[in-house]
Amino acid sequence: MISIVLSPGADSSVQSRAVLLGAGWAVLRQDWLLGRYMSEWWQTGLLGDYIHNWLSFLAAYGIVPFASFVALAVALARRARALLARGRGPLPLITLLFCLSAIILARSYVWPQIWFAMGFVVTYTCGTVGERKT
Repeated sequence: MISIVLSPGADSSVQSRAVLLGAGWAVLRQDWLLGRYMSEWWQTGLLGDYIHNWLSFLAAYGIVPFASFVALAVALARRARALLARGRGPLPLITLLFCLSAIILARSYVWPQIWFAMGFVVTYTCGTVGERKT
């Protein structure tokens, strides 16, 4: 992180991600509506040559699933914030915001922690188990 702040452009990881993002914009221009599953493989024949952020989901699945994913993330963030307002603790909100910022900036949608964070918010909001009726 220090090399990114103090000497931008010197970090090879950031440079390679910028190159992948540039190539990814070309893919997005062609297949933004429906997407193209495994587009990185279709373009280069190699796995892992994808946009290393949330746009990889848009490139793979298209605009409707991407918009649904964004809506789900926003709804879960609101729900986690409501939990915080009710005094349930900040852990679900912190976890979700950390994971969302990671995939927006530097990870792909296949990063498993984002799905765990979303599931954590959903199950955490379930609250207490109801009484048994006999």
